[in-house]
Amino acid sequence: MIKLVSRKPGVEVDKMVQVDPLADALNSILNAERTGKKKVSIKPASKLVANVLRTAQRAGYLGELEYINDHRGGIFEVQLMGRINKCGVIKPRYPVAKDEFEEWEQKYLPARNFGVLVVTTPEGVMSHDDAKEKGIGGRLLAYIY
Repeated sequence: MIKLVSRKPGVEVDKMVQVDPLADALNSILNAERTGKKKVSIKPASKLVANVLRTAQRAGYLGELEYINDHRGGIFEVQLMGRINKCGVIKPRYPVAKDEFEEWEQKYLPARNFGVLVVTTPEGVMSHDDAKEKGIGGRLLAYIY
């Protein structure tokens, strides 16, 4: 937490700094899933968060995604389907070759053919299954199961 001192003498203002928007977005989704909510708002919106959410949507973990422009960074309204048991970011963002996905699946996913690793590649953000099909590597961003 950063302490900001206002121009008025003796008045302090606390301000939180957001370090990783992707981690905050996935954490919001996981917390909303665990409490049984049907919808969650994620802010601020970014292209990376949008691409990861679309990848999770294609994998069947999320419902409809809606972008709302609030002129302050944007908000994603995400419909939850109750299918996420756990999700999170992978830090540091490890580089993965096209034939190394198996070992990372064992490390981050609970079982074979269960869950998705989200990878950023030269062709965009995609699941590890799509990257294996295309025969390309990249960097690990997140896991969802």
